[in-house]
Amino acid sequence: ISVNNAASRKPFGALDTPSPGATISGGAYLSSGWALTSKPSAIPQDGRTIRLFIDGAPQGGVNYSQPRGDVAFFFPSYNNSNGPGGSKLIDTTKLSNGMHTIAWVVVDDQGNEDGMGSRYFRACPMPSSMQPSRSPPHPLIQT
Repeated sequence: ISVNNAASRKPFGALDTPSPGATISGGAYLSSGWALTSKPSAIPQDGRTIRLFIDGAPQGGVNYSQPRGDVAFFFPSYNNSNGPGGSKLIDTTKLSNGMHTIAWVVVDDQGNEDGMGSRYFRACPMPSSMQPSRSPPHPLIQT
C-alpha cells in the first residue's frame, strides 16, 4: 500500500462539535468544524458548498471563512487556510428527543467532494429553562 496525501485533490477537514455521543439542547446549538482543499482548488468563502446533514436530511450551508489559528499553523500552504473555520446553528427544539446523526460534506470549486466528519449525538430539545431542576440536598441530610 502506498499513500501520498500531498497528491490528494479532495477537500479535507474535521467536524469539531458536537462531540461524539454528546447531548445537545436549545434553540441555537453551534455545530463547528473546518475545511481546506489543495491548490489550485478553493472552497467558496460564503460556505455554500459545505453542507450540513442531520439524520441524512440537508440543513443548508454553513458560515465559512472563520479564522482558525490552529489549522492555519499546520496547513499554511493550502487554500482557505486563513479562514478554514465554519459553523452552523442547530435548533434542537425541532428534533425529537434521542439519538441523531450529523455530517458535514464539502465540495471545492473543481467539483472535488468529501466528508468532513459524521457522528451520533443525542438531542434533548427541551429548553434548559423548562428542564426539571435538581433541588439541592436538604441541609440535614448527608449525601
